[in-house]
Amino acid sequence: MLSDEFNRLIDAALTDGVLTPKEREVIHKKALLEGLDPDEVDVIIESRLQEIQMKAQSVANKVRKCPYCGSLLQPGDVKCPQCGNALSTGANETAMKFSEGLSDVMKWGDASKQAMYIRNFPLSSSRDDLLAMLSALQPLAHKHPNVNSSEEEQNIERAYWSKYSDCINKAKLNFADDASFATYFTSYQKESRKLSHKQLKRLIIGAIIAIFLILSIIAG
Repeated sequence: MLSDEFNRLIDAALTDGVLTPKEREVIHKKALLEGLDPDEVDVIIESRLQEIQMKAQSVANKVRKCPYCGSLLQPGDVKCPQCGNALSTGANETAMKFSEGLSDVMKWGDASKQAMYIRNFPLSSSRDDLLAMLSALQPLAHKHPNVNSSEEEQNIERAYWSKYSDCINKAKLNFADDASFATYFTSYQKESRKLSHKQLKRLIIGAIIAIFLILSIIAG
């Protein structure tokens, strides 16, 4: 019989439907402290994971969201009633799953899990899926980490940029000559340059501060 505290720990670890090695390690340590067999606990965890995944799949099969703005769609919609974007019949499946899964993770208010979900979300090689993902990620990925943001917020911002970069690289690999991706490639190149300039500027400022501190120590 698992204690309420132990059950809450497992539930917290499984909120995103993924159990990381670190989370499993923490659960095993807790199991040993409570006199439980870690192997038996693993069986319980796998059972709950399967249940969560089945529920998520059931919800995904019933609920459709616009991959561009996240608005709820009605069966048979070929155009989003909110943003007006045309919808493909099944082609935007990856973007829809990404949006739905992210919404579920965000409910728990755990920024680290949100960033992990974004980074680890698997991408499709389908042309239309990649276009939908690029459209959904572009406005978020262009928000480069702000020095005034909290560390958690910066981690999420970096995760969006990382996933957007993954999409661009996969698109370049498979659809380099496809005109539909041209604007994304150009925009990404511009944003990459901006990011490089910002990083270089921070390095220069850091170097100047370090030199100033060293000179101050020598002078003192």
